[in-house]
Amino acid sequence: MAQTLAWIDELFSWADANNIEPEKLPRDKENLLSMTALNLSFCKLTQLPESLANLTHLTELDLAYNALSELPEWIDNLTVLEKLDVSGNSITSLPDSLRHLPNLEIKGLDKQIRKG
Repeated sequence: MAQTLAWIDELFSWADANNIEPEKLPRDKENLLSMTALNLSFCKLTQLPESLANLTHLTELDLAYNALSELPEWIDNLTVLEKLDVSGNSITSLPDSLRHLPNLEIKGLDKQIRKG
């Protein structure tokens, strides 16, 4: 149980440090763990914390219009993810791990992207 709380605390600290409003990422454990859609668009993010990999109920993740240049390898931990929006980022390649998510629809990819 303490380990569970550690990643949640880490995620909340990251959200606070990045000025992500509680409306986007709830600071309530029960609401956080039951989320199926997470909208982190327009948050000026340059990277994602590994603690997000624990939100395994997510079917939609909106990362549009941030400052991301890559997606983390752990993204395949989000095994039920169906929609991922990366519009408006500078992502030049995708992690190989995405092939483990056959039902994933990725929106906003540049046509020149190299698919792992």
